[in-house]
Amino acid sequence: MTNIAPTWRDAHRPICPRKFPAYGKRMLEARLRGLVPRQHTLYIVFDWNFARASCRIVVDPDEDFNRLDWRFVAGLDVIIIRHHEAFDIIIALADAVLKCNPRRLQCWEMLQPGTHYFKLGGHHAV
Repeated sequence: MTNIAPTWRDAHRPICPRKFPAYGKRMLEARLRGLVPRQHTLYIVFDWNFARASCRIVVDPDEDFNRLDWRFVAGLDVIIIRHHEAFDIIIALADAVLKCNPRRLQCWEMLQPGTHYFKLGGHHAV
């Protein structure tokens, strides 16, 4: 059985037209030029006021995350920052992001600092 999940080498291959989350197209273009975020970490936030000084992607919680192009997360540490969003929205976002092979995926809770809902590294929950 072959692995059909995209890898970073697949990022240059065209796919059916998909919408990017805010800053996603710019991030993919930078990755295709060989650039990566500082410390290989990318934050996904639901509010324009979070992680402003960091490399971030801003998503609308009402968006269908599976219809967005997430190729730029391949090989990066991805941190989803949750504030008031329902947990099922976080799970839907995590499922969409995981299809594009981030190195690690975490969810941080802003209302209760230090709370992590999940930490995924490779294929194993930690």
